[in-house]
Amino acid sequence: MDIAREIGCSAPMIGLMVRAGRLPKGVPDEWEPRSGCLSIGDREEILVGLQAGESLNAIARQLGRSPSTISREVAANGGRED
Repeated sequence: MDIAREIGCSAPMIGLMVRAGRLPKGVPDEWEPRSGCLSIGDREEILVGLQAGESLNAIARQLGRSPSTISREVAANGGRED
């Protein structure tokens, strides 16, 4: 948990990245999100935007997504504080 907090990442993502070296990139190479779903890159951009204090609308504009999509993603992962 301390590592996740230190690098601004979720604890489950840390687990994926280090678990026995099986997933050095954090996700399986063959994983592709369904059409219209947020990618890992999108989620990382949301995290960076939140840490920079950007509004959900600004993050949505940068990603070319609806603000409601970004809002749901943030809420599903514990809100701005998490």
